[in-house]
Amino acid sequence: MNELLTENEVVEIMMSYLNSQGYTIERYATTTQTGIDIEAFKNGNKICIEAKGATSSMKDSARYGKPFNDNQVKNHIGKAVVAALKVLNQECKDTISAIALPNNATHKKQINEIQTPLKQLGIKVFLVSKDNVLDYF
Repeated sequence: MNELLTENEVVEIMMSYLNSQGYTIERYATTTQTGIDIEAFKNGNKICIEAKGATSSMKDSARYGKPFNDNQVKNHIGKAVVAALKVLNQECKDTISAIALPNNATHKKQINEIQTPLKQLGIKVFLVSKDNVLDYF
């Protein structure tokens, strides 16, 4: 899985996946907008997803088309976890808080290192590739 998805591509793929699972997209944000990246509903239940990409989504960036390094991935996952924690703090108790990440070795390694506390907190993780979304935990 060497594809380098941008954050916007992760958001688009996740929205298609959620639609296929019966969710209605209420709101979404691109990298130029603020707030949680995806808010969707199914049977009155809400899911809020913070997404991260594997490369820059800015074509004029020096990082565009190049994979983020380990430190950048750690930083991005840290920011995603904070966003997911804010959802848990601000939303009603039935809201699902989730993170969507590229399905690659670097992101999996970092997320596996914090898997137990994320599960304990009830934060879901989706791993995204061009052709598939894996409900990781």
